[in-house]
Amino acid sequence: MQITFMINGQKVTPKRESSSIDEIITARLQDIIEELIGSARCPEHGMQPQVIGKGESVNNINFEISGCCEEFIAEVKVKLAKLD
Repeated sequence: MQITFMINGQKVTPKRESSSIDEIITARLQDIIEELIGSARCPEHGMQPQVIGKGESVNNINFEISGCCEEFIAEVKVKLAKLD
């Protein structure tokens, strides 16, 4: 599964040990996302989802989900709704 974070137009690499609060928070978000959908695979195509978290700050991130088919994307979105 691919998880990418774009904060204020800049790619942020999640790091647990960092002086950047954005890197620490995105690392925790990545852990949570992996817990929720890390094992998710499309039952028809066998593909994993791709997740992009975008926002002006780590306090305001919206997630975009892409995948092989609409049914699988909808399934992943339901699982990620637990983040709210």
